[in-house]
Amino acid sequence: MSWCIETLVEQRKDHPNKSYMPHEIREFLITHLPKTMLCSSSLKTENPTSYRLKKYIALKNEHIQPNHENMWKFIIIDDDVNSPDAYLDLPVPRPNMVVINPESGHCQRWYFLETGVSRTPLSKRNIQDYYLSTVFKLTAIYHADAAYNGPLARNPLHPKHICLYPRLKPYTLKELNSGMGISKSDYEKGNHDKSEAFLRIKEYCRQNKKMSGNMGVGRNCTIFDVLRVKAYKIHHEYGTETDFALDLRFEAQKINKNYFPTNPLPDKEIKHISNSIARYCFTKLCNRKFSSSFIERQKVLGVLGGEARSSKYEGARQKCFDLYRQDPDLKVSEIAQACGVNERTIRNYLKKQKELTVELIDYSAYTNKQLAALLGVSVRTVQRRLAAAKLEVKKAVEQAYSQGG
Repeated sequence: MSWCIETLVEQRKDHPNKSYMPHEIREFLITHLPKTMLCSSSLKTENPTSYRLKKYIALKNEHIQPNHENMWKFIIIDDDVNSPDAYLDLPVPRPNMVVINPESGHCQRWYFLETGVSRTPLSKRNIQDYYLSTVFKLTAIYHADAAYNGPLARNPLHPKHICLYPRLKPYTLKELNSGMGISKSDYEKGNHDKSEAFLRIKEYCRQNKKMSGNMGVGRNCTIFDVLRVKAYKIHHEYGTETDFALDLRFEAQKINKNYFPTNPLPDKEIKHISNSIARYCFTKLCNRKFSSSFIERQKVLGVLGGEARSSKYEGARQKCFDLYRQDPDLKVSEIAQACGVNERTIRNYLKKQKELTVELIDYSAYTNKQLAALLGVSVRTVQRRLAAAKLEVKKAVEQAYSQGG
């Protein structure tokens, strides 16, 4: 046990009833912890059990669930190697809170997020990946426990644990990444002056090749992410949530066996994951309805977006038409290179140009077969266009008679 832990333990003995938790930390925890959470006081025993209880009851237990199933608001690093004040010597931002087990000296470092990261299927995947990569970098720099999956953490409000509070203000993901000091130059092969954080991450990846491939995602999160993708596609085939959860449980056991053959996730955790996904599918996805005003607004935004994108290429489109009129024998690749767009775009431009040209040709002197060969289309297409042209002429004549007469 380090001198730091010994000092903290002595202080606890001298002041057993005094709470040192700052008001800002307590307020953030009470506000952002899940209203209903998993909790346990027997996690380190031979028969660990966990329960889902209301927040005010769950906070009386030694271990609690820090993050909601659909939202990440906390980053927790499980560190069994370094001393609690190791952040002072490592290239990492200061944690908001360090929760210490005085019996073993092990600690968990809590980082508070100013804006939570959604885990729902409708959320942006790049933001979720940014969160997971941040967790992985912090874990690697601390050389922390790679197998920690984060469903339960030490309760900072429990009297058994000792806490440090290096920082009161929550972080953004950008601030956390900036605090590590990793830059683009670290990834350049010719750079021999790489940052300390990058070198520690590289060494961690070398020692934990299997875990580093998951970018810091533990067993719980890995099984959840693989299973939920399958569940969203097939949930409509089930009549009840119970049947769906049971089938998901069997599927999750297969994933658990394939991904973690030597260190599988306990069956109780598998059951919680399956029930959580089944409940979400039947309460959220099955009853999802959008208002007519929202649908109309999305249609308008889609049209405006298409027009804006199309206007950006107006110059390239006009240049393509000019080049084609000057020399119809030019290759598509040559026109694409001159216009600065890909060949597929040029083919689409020329296709529209040829469709417009059909109406200007005096087809009376050609047979349908000759027109098809000239325009590069089938005979049936020429017949349909001729029929459509005759119809247009008929309508135009009738309209002219009605206006004149």
